[in-house]
Parts: sequence; C-alpha cells; structure tokens
Amino acid sequence: MKRYLAFSLLAVAISLGFATRHREVGVRPDPAVEAHRVSAGKELPAPRQPDPKRVSSRTPEPVPPEERDQALAVIEEAVASYEAAAVKRISPYLSSPDRDLRNAAREGLIQLGEPDGIAALRLAATRMSDPADIQACREAADFLELPPWTETPAAREMIAELIAHPEPSPPPP
Repeated sequence: MKRYLAFSLLAVAISLGFATRHREVGVRPDPAVEAHRVSAGKELPAPRQPDPKRVSSRTPEPVPPEERDQALAVIEEAVASYEAAAVKRISPYLSSPDRDLRNAAREGLIQLGEPDGIAALRLAATRMSDPADIQACREAADFLELPPWTETPAAREMIAELIAHPEPSPPPP
C-alpha cells in the first residue's frame, strides 16, 4: 500500500511539473501546439460537412410500408435460420433510416446470439448519431459478449450436484 501511495504521489508531482512547465520564463510552448491556436487575424476553417455514412435518427426518412414489411420478413427469416451467415443478412438494417428496422435488426442479432453480431453492433454504433441508439447497440454487443449460463460457476455446481445425485429425492409425504 505504501508503495502504491508513493508511486501515486510521484505521478502527481511529475504531471504537475509538466503542466506548469510552460509558465516558466524562457520556456516556449511546443510549435505544434502554437500552430493549432487561432490567431486574431485568421479565420476559422469551414465547418465539416455531415458524414453521409452516419445514421441520423433525429430526421428519419419514411420507408415505404412494402419495403418495411419485406425488411422485417428478411430479419425474421434470418433469425429463424439460426445460422452464422444470418448476421450478414441482418446487419445492413442496423443503418436503416427507419428506427423500427434498426430496433428489429438489433433485437434479431441478440436473438441469433452469434459472436459475429458483436462486431456488427459495435460498427453500427460508431455510425449512429442518436445517443439512445448508440447506447442500445453497445448494450446489445455487451450482452452478446456475456458467457453462456452453462459456463458460470453456479451452473458448474448444479451440474456437479446432478451428477453426484442422479435421481431426485422423493417428495415428502
């Protein structure tokens, strides 16, 4: 514990030294930092244009009902197949402008339970702009990363108990 405290204090002292170093007389800031400062005579750069790959759920574009029904059918069919290749059929709908299709695709990947869905969900989260959708995709990916129940210590204890006592005890009279 003392060693940890000593290292912590040393780290704080060093960081304070680096943080205040530029205030000393004769020490100039790094030229790279100076290059990024905005001078009074310079204009600011033009604002960035929105990335067309990002999904904005704040301005949803209406999806025709026929396309929507067809997409939902594709997602349901892929989920019902329980194949690893179904992730590739579902993941394009994670970037749909329709919130219901995105939700159906996310739920479909959860139901499918394939590890490949984790990468698809994390990638979709980087392309979304709505914080609620980003959080939902990250939570779904975290859920898919959880180990199966059979690999938990509680499951191992229960399986060992069932093996040790294969026949259930008779009910009390």
